[in-house]
Amino acid sequence: MDLNLSAAEATQQLYELYKDDLYRYIRFSLGDPHEALDLVQDVFIRVLHSWDSYRGEAKVKSWIWSIARNRIIDYTRKRKNRTSDSLDERFDVASSDSSYGVVELETVIRNLPNKYREVVILRLLQDWSTADAAQILGWSQAKVRTMLHRAMKELRSELKGVRTEQWNRGH
Repeated sequence: MDLNLSAAEATQQLYELYKDDLYRYIRFSLGDPHEALDLVQDVFIRVLHSWDSYRGEAKVKSWIWSIARNRIIDYTRKRKNRTSDSLDERFDVASSDSSYGVVELETVIRNLPNKYREVVILRLLQDWSTADAAQILGWSQAKVRTMLHRAMKELRSELKGVRTEQWNRGH
């Protein structure tokens, strides 16, 4: 990324390059497609306003994801103070069985502790390197690997419980 671009030009290029990946990251983090769209826009507004202060110490993509992570944390704090919606409403559950697997996975990921959810989204769903995920999260690479391992154990356990529950309802 050319650091000599104007803030508007740089933001436009970055938006075109990263909007879809950023949306998926925020969507999996929040579970709400409408809020995810709003936060993507908010992140790029912050990129626009902060472009002149970006010094290039971190990769620009890591910098953007750090902004997104902070916005997700802020949003989650505010949401805790509001009445929470049902999971079905937050995930726009369709009645068709074909979408249930994705919603089921999103639900299980959303129910993970925050430290596990963040590392799962960054490493597995967004395919970030351990080093990049560590930079975004402000953790060591060893902590990223440890948290991912623990998160995977919990995910497997939760998914096994969901499958057992579904089987019991079917029989």
